[in-house]
Amino acid sequence: MNRLYYPAIFHPEETGYSVSVPDIDGCFSEGDTLGEAIEMVCDAIGLCLEELAGSYPEPSNPAKIKVEPGDFISLVP
Repeated sequence: MNRLYYPAIFHPEETGYSVSVPDIDGCFSEGDTLGEAIEMVCDAIGLCLEELAGSYPEPSNPAKIKVEPGDFISLVP
């Protein structure tokens, strides 16, 4: 089984992080800690991809994604 890694944009909030996955429409999540945000966005990606029934979008090159100051990108499975 091939594993896909999608770039996720992490935005620090007053408490925790909000996360978006630009390659998957409507894929957002959040967490009170960075570790929780990573777990939650992995779950969100899985749920979103399950709805696509095998027609998965190609992950973007993280270097080509522009982020706001303070935000950062991490690859998540």
